[in-house]
Amino acid sequence: MSAENFERIQSGMPQKDVIALLGEPTETSNVSIAGLSGGMATWRDGGTVISVQFVNDKVQAKQLSRESIKPQAQ
Repeated sequence: MSAENFERIQSGMPQKDVIALLGEPTETSNVSIAGLSGGMATWRDGGTVISVQFVNDKVQAKQLSRESIKPQAQ
């Protein structure tokens, strides 16, 4: 999972192509309303998180973020 692969994800790309690029997602959620199916898939690798929203199995939106790991208070 890399920023380069994230940049290769394009609006309208089929969900199966995104999975071929990034591998199986860490988390998924799905919903179906009035004939439209949609969902969110999230990939986590260390502090890097890629989230992709799908509508009818096509990319609608994507986001790349980096989580900071905070030390636990003692």
